[in-house]
Amino acid sequence: MATRATDGLPIRTASTDHRRRNIQRCPAGTANAPDTLFHMRSHCSVFVDAGYLLASAATRVTGTSLRNGIHVEYRQLIDALMRQAEQASGLPVLRVHWYDSAKDGVPDPQQERIGELPKVKLRLGRFGVDGQQKGVDLRIGLDLVTHARNGAAEVFFLVSGDDDL
Repeated sequence: MATRATDGLPIRTASTDHRRRNIQRCPAGTANAPDTLFHMRSHCSVFVDAGYLLASAATRVTGTSLRNGIHVEYRQLIDALMRQAEQASGLPVLRVHWYDSAKDGVPDPQQERIGELPKVKLRLGRFGVDGQQKGVDLRIGLDLVTHARNGAAEVFFLVSGDDDL
């Protein structure tokens, strides 16, 4: 796993073994013989902890981490993340996984609009009693492991401030 700094924010990338690029063995028990090879499409995926990203942006702009203190053009932000991922990996983006929290796990109108953007998958946690997001880090970790195990992408970008992810 490599770490790259972009505009002062760390971006971590992980890649599968490049010697196996574009080739994967069929799992045992499938209709194809276990030694049969097939080509997989190479992609990259972006996993975004929106709470971290927006709080970091608000801190840089206003000096406080309150998200409502900034105006964000989400389509432009997500397009920029996709362009940066494609440039860094040399692969097309399969999907941007956008993780955020919502009251009772129900998306607000802005989150619904984000979830309707092309190539964006909205994943929601909840707010805890103290107003902190709950369940987002766990969802990110589980989704990363699942996507890596299933070979959904060759390169994964994680936009998060958590050292334990």
